[in-house]
Amino acid sequence: MNRTTRHAVPERSGYAFRIAIVGALLLAVAFAGPAAAQLTRGAVSGTVRDATGALVPGATVTVTNTGTNQAKTAITDAQGFYRVAALEPGPYTVRTELAGFSTVETRDVPVRSASEVSLNVELKVGGTTEAITVTGRTEAVELDKTDPTIGLISTARQAVELPLSTGRNINNLILLTPNTLNLNAVNNGNTGVGQGSYVVNGQRSRNNNYMIDGSDNNDISVTIATSQIVPEAVAEFHVQTNSYSAEFGRNSGGQINLITKSGTNSIRGEAWDYYTTSGLYSLSNIEKANGLTTPPKYHRHQFGLDIGGPIIKDKLFFFALYQHDIQRVRPRPAVPPSCSASASCRASMARTSSSRTCPRRWSTACPSRRARPTSASSTPAPTRARSSASTTRSGPATTSPRATPTTAA
Repeated sequence: MNRTTRHAVPERSGYAFRIAIVGALLLAVAFAGPAAAQLTRGAVSGTVRDATGALVPGATVTVTNTGTNQAKTAITDAQGFYRVAALEPGPYTVRTELAGFSTVETRDVPVRSASEVSLNVELKVGGTTEAITVTGRTEAVELDKTDPTIGLISTARQAVELPLSTGRNINNLILLTPNTLNLNAVNNGNTGVGQGSYVVNGQRSRNNNYMIDGSDNNDISVTIATSQIVPEAVAEFHVQTNSYSAEFGRNSGGQINLITKSGTNSIRGEAWDYYTTSGLYSLSNIEKANGLTTPPKYHRHQFGLDIGGPIIKDKLFFFALYQHDIQRVRPRPAVPPSCSASASCRASMARTSSSRTCPRRWSTACPSRRARPTSASSTPAPTRARSSASTTRSGPATTSPRATPTTAA
């Protein structure tokens, strides 16, 4: 029995130790969640005055999320100032009330991530049962004069309806922001090894900071976006180019913060299918030079669906999304640009006595070699170029989709 008791005590202690570890981890996750979400939340602040312009202390300001019905409350101080922070992005209703004054309710106040909305309220003397509702007054939301940050916020509708690209890359919304540049457009599609595609505020393209809901979304070796988000999952796309606060500051380029959608008290969903085919494209110059009459076969389907709604009304919500991307591609012909563009290079290759072709790296110019003297009776071995390369006979330079043996004059 003593042995049994001795074995039972460590088991109990080990079990209690495991319970303590699990509890500590749960507490760490519970407290780490709000800290990680600071970059994604906004705030509403302002000053409450009466009809004469006097400051009104002690007024109760309630800010309620229109979609989830979650509310937060603040009381104005001696200066009539209030501030409600840590608000999830979305539309809100701001209700201001105080005994002896009419209640003022302002609806559809947009709150954005990492920004603060300034909303000043004027209370009029009246009964407690009287209420004044302000709807659709955009002038009620004043310009934020306290935050010097320059950037652009794209809404969920803009993320879906604006033409992004064939692959629907959500990061192309960066180019809507002033003082940005697409390297693909100026470098013929070549961004360089280890580089991104977007230059923001004159910085290098790899100096941008990509985030999803305030969490890091940068590649482990090069600063490019690691995870690509489907446009239908985007609630807000926030780009900051200059004078952003210290909570960002990881990189000297743009701060790109993507906010994903969340469920609301209403059950909503959608389905989509984006389809493109080679029948919608025209022949490129390279394809024409290779004798093609129709573009190479290309089909792409991007179809999916999403749904969101409440699990526990006003408390817990869900949002789920699925997308499948199917591509059927036939390789396109490629002509080496260095040899196809230079007639002298092709002629030099044709006059050489030994058979040789352009180097593998077409971006390097063909090496010039002095032609060796040949007799009229001597005929060099036929030169067969790579697929889609151009060949030259004596006389004017011509291009052909197939290589032909070349004979010296």
